[in-house]
Amino acid sequence: MGRTDVAVCMTIFLLSNLMVGCIMEGPDSDLDGVEDSIDNCVDVSNTNQLNHDGDDFGNLCDDDDDNDSLWCGMMMM
Repeated sequence: MGRTDVAVCMTIFLLSNLMVGCIMEGPDSDLDGVEDSIDNCVDVSNTNQLNHDGDDFGNLCDDDDDNDSLWCGMMMM
């Protein structure tokens, strides 16, 4: 089952220009712009948060990012 966390974003009006973005309230350990509490790969920067198999780990932190029960790099003999 995948993560269901949702980032809360705010709309800010600044000098009659509309600026839309997310305002982080917590730490961002890997400095990828995604708050740790909703980051699927806390220690590795992955701004796009790709998660091909829909588990709790982003592709860059997932040893089995395609859910075939083989860790990445392992080959069938």
